[in-house]
Amino acid sequence: MADTQDVFKQGLDQMTALTQSWLAPSGTKTVAGGSEKLDHLTDFATDLQRLYTDAIQHHMDPLLKGNADVSKHFAKLTQSRNPQDLADFQLELLGMMMETASMRAETWGELANKVGHRYAELVREMSKNLQAEAATKKAPEVGAGKRAAAKVSN
Repeated sequence: MADTQDVFKQGLDQMTALTQSWLAPSGTKTVAGGSEKLDHLTDFATDLQRLYTDAIQHHMDPLLKGNADVSKHFAKLTQSRNPQDLADFQLELLGMMMETASMRAETWGELANKVGHRYAELVREMSKNLQAEAATKKAPEVGAGKRAAAKVSN
């Protein structure tokens, strides 16, 4: 079975290779042709930054709320004299920790989905551009080939 880091590295290498091949396809001679591609990548990077910022904020909100709740429960615990209150405190603390962990895991799962969808959009944009570029390159060649064939036959 492949190591997780190896699989991650292979996926990252594939994404990087795809992006590099898209930015500089063979035979590209104009700088203007790359600016549209660069705009797509800039938009992609901006979207990723926004997605990660939102995820970090959603990650911190339950953590900060949990910290405030723990200090509130500690105050109640210090006023208590009953041993059962310690067990109740431990259960409440464990419940808060599990709830916080669940919310954080949900946040990172949503982030993974959003990043995957945004990457898929980028790849679709890239493929449309490459197909359009290929279609424009083929059209003159077909016409030139017909003209050359006509000259030879005359």
